Amino acid sequence: MAITFGSLRHTTTGRKSLAKEEVKTYTPEFEDISSSTIPSNRRQTPYYPSAKAKSTYSPAPDNSYKIEVSKKFTVAPAYNKGAYQVINRNNIKDIGR
Repeated sequence: MAITFGSLRHTTTGRKSLAKEEVKTYTPEFEDISSSTIPSNRRQTPYYPSAKAKSTYSPAPDNSYKIEVSKKFTVAPAYNKGAYQVINRNNIKDIGR
């Protein structure tokens, strides 16, 4: 779309544009609305409350045995690698080899 300068009575080629007819707007007639036709915000059906939530709490399981088992192992990086490995306590001297 080109930028145009000048009067709006002329086209982009310089010719005078035709006169435009006036457009008649529609204005509706005023009608008074009685209060009986206005919908109310009241609930049409009876109110039934939701069921109360039951407690779903359960205590955490006992994981104390995992601490005792993990004392037998150690975690160390493999030699010249980025990954870690789990090593038995008997093989700790071989970690970097």
